[in-house]
Amino acid sequence: MNYILGALAVYKVLQIVDLLLPKEAMPWVKVLAGVAMSYGASFIVDIDNMWIGGLVIATLAGLCHTVLRCVTYLGDMAHHKSLK
Repeated sequence: MNYILGALAVYKVLQIVDLLLPKEAMPWVKVLAGVAMSYGASFIVDIDNMWIGGLVIATLAGLCHTVLRCVTYLGDMAHHKSLK
């Protein structure tokens, strides 16, 4: 449960930071920031194995981002199809 909560927190913080930046960051910057925040989250949540926990949180945050992007894309496709 701690992994999921940490991943959702990291995802949301990255999303907010991305919105506040004046221009879009390079993808590698987002990945590095996500991994760094994931290790910070695993330290804050006090996960037993911090090294593996940081990677697990980063992976779950990436998965959350991917699933939400796919759902948004499918919704846009359905909406665009209904307009035709």
